[in-house]
Amino acid sequence: MLSHEFLRAGSQATSRNLLDQLRPELVSMPGFALRSFRTNDLTKHLRTWIFDLLRTNIKACYEKAGWGWHEYNKRKEVFDPATRFLVVYRTATADQPEKPLAFASYRFTMDIDVSGQEIPVLYIYELQVAAHARSRGLGSWLTECILRLGCAWHMDKVVLTCLKKDAQSPVVCCLSGDIIERLPHASSTNP
Repeated sequence: MLSHEFLRAGSQATSRNLLDQLRPELVSMPGFALRSFRTNDLTKHLRTWIFDLLRTNIKACYEKAGWGWHEYNKRKEVFDPATRFLVVYRTATADQPEKPLAFASYRFTMDIDVSGQEIPVLYIYELQVAAHARSRGLGSWLTECILRLGCAWHMDKVVLTCLKKDAQSPVVCCLSGDIIERLPHASSTNP
């Protein structure tokens, strides 16, 4: 299969098929559940939760970087039809209902490598964890799942743009197995 065919297959895969590509032990973590969604499959409640968490976590960083917060544009980017989501839920108990705690949004896309060649990449657009759910390994878990999806669908790279709180421009991290390659961002414009 050519790289464009892998890209198309990954982009068109069902949410269930994407999770089936992960090892069973990776899909479950005691006390938590992992779910996969296409943008069009998100409920109104889940869309609201995702965007509220995103705004809470990054609005101030965008403003500090001088980009400002452009809610309409950000919402359009986040909920683009090509975007996929992995959402971590706290599993329901007798006392508490199931509750979303973290999410990653990503797309199968093409990018240009350093030699100018077009390559298939899995691009992580957002990786957000609710403040009360941090330090539980949820962000690492989501990252590992997405790395495995990138491998399963034969992507050349998994890419994440990291906005550093104390910097004017983001850092692009190319995740390849255990290697994290930090590349200077091409520009300091709004990602």
